[in-house]
Amino acid sequence: MAEEIVLRQCSEKDIESVLDLWRAAPPPSSTDTSDYLLGTVNSSASSVVLVVSGGEIAGSVIAAFDGWRGNLYRLSVYTDYRR
Repeated sequence: MAEEIVLRQCSEKDIESVLDLWRAAPPPSSTDTSDYLLGTVNSSASSVVLVVSGGEIAGSVIAAFDGWRGNLYRLSVYTDYRR
């Protein structure tokens, strides 16, 4: 039976796990820091959405809105969860 896949908001306690994911999915970015991710998690203009499978983070994406249009950034998925 396949593991249940859940989408949920990233919280402050997830930051190090998300950074581990980003480090495993090159190329690295200058914004791959705890401070930047914390600011993004706490921003009202953005959301970090996590994909969780079997209780483990499998992927993430940043969704942002600049007042005019929405954008997706930093889509990352661990290799084992890709199809």
